[in-house]
Amino acid sequence: MIVDRNYALDYARAIMLCVGIPYHVACAYYIGGGWVVDSGQPSLLATLITSSMHAFRMHGFFILSGFLASMVLARRGVTIWIMDRARRLLMPAILATLVLGPICIYTQAYAHIPDAGRSMQRVSGAFFIGWDFHTWFLYTLFGYCLMLAAIRHVAFRAIDQGLARLAEWRAWPPGWVAMLAIMVFLTVWTMAPPAWQDLAGRNAFADYIYEWLLYLPLFLTGVLAQRSKAIAKLVFQPSMAGIRVGVACIAAYVACDLFQKSGCAAGGRCTAPFLFVEDAVRAMSGLFGACAFFGVIHRLSPKPHAAVSYLVSGSLVMYLFHLPAVMIAVYLFRFVDLPPIVEMAIINVIVMAFVVLVFEVVRRNRWLCLVFNGGQVRPEVNLRWIWRSNGSPLQA
Repeated sequence: MIVDRNYALDYARAIMLCVGIPYHVACAYYIGGGWVVDSGQPSLLATLITSSMHAFRMHGFFILSGFLASMVLARRGVTIWIMDRARRLLMPAILATLVLGPICIYTQAYAHIPDAGRSMQRVSGAFFIGWDFHTWFLYTLFGYCLMLAAIRHVAFRAIDQGLARLAEWRAWPPGWVAMLAIMVFLTVWTMAPPAWQDLAGRNAFADYIYEWLLYLPLFLTGVLAQRSKAIAKLVFQPSMAGIRVGVACIAAYVACDLFQKSGCAAGGRCTAPFLFVEDAVRAMSGLFGACAFFGVIHRLSPKPHAAVSYLVSGSLVMYLFHLPAVMIAVYLFRFVDLPPIVEMAIINVIVMAFVVLVFEVVRRNRWLCLVFNGGQVRPEVNLRWIWRSNGSPLQA
């Protein structure tokens, strides 16, 4: 098991935060439209950005979350850990849903039909489940944590025994056998979320279960990696061959996504075999694309850095507040006639400056920090460190 602090994981967390902003900005410009607030200016570059990021970003987030959750749970008592997760995940999710959810719903409704009265009706009609505009991943992650806490003894024992038996089988390295098993499982598992959707239909509860099923194998992959050095190395420190496989999987997913957005060949409906292949490619790109991302960061041999520590500390607050800012900015830029790439660049700068400002306000107020960050900022950071030094509180 990896015990020492891995600064590459801090960089990975910071980058996954940062790319969330350009990802959602690009969503407003991708070919085919359909995002919550559409710019009306389809761009191939934006489509490539969204497809390539969507191929691995959330998958990597849940892999890393499973790894860290398993690591911390193994060190702490389950009651203390669950209380900490409720404070750090559930409470900010609920408060952000109540405060930011209505803003997102109103902006989406007003962007489609600029009528204040109808937009307010949409807000009130969506209460409360529909307000979780982009806090769904916090509820999902908290659900995974509850599940892991409930089955931790059985799961850890089964994983450790399975890995011990694999080690006795000399034909293949146990890490590779485990990764092959994960790959096969992911391919088969791709049928579970669509099957659930066909069975339960489309409603708020069914959509939550769909997302829960979609990312569960990735979270469990992180748990598995925490229990095995061999698997952890393949996931977080893959070889160049592994990185190339991940890049190839991302490219395959981008090709499938572009084909689907083009109407699956001349406006026709996508066939069931193609949709299955796309789901399988998405699963492979999610796993191996995330591994390639972690591997590239590891190969850069990152050291503690104040700016990265700052982004890690502010990641939750910045992520919670960036989406309403993106939506409002995209809507306002409808009234500006600029090339899509210029608009996207300006919106990214504006939103990044905004979320940094919000984090600075939140971290200085005890109650705001409790509400939107689940408590004190960890680790403690100071914006001036970024300009004055390359040091980091992570060194302590």
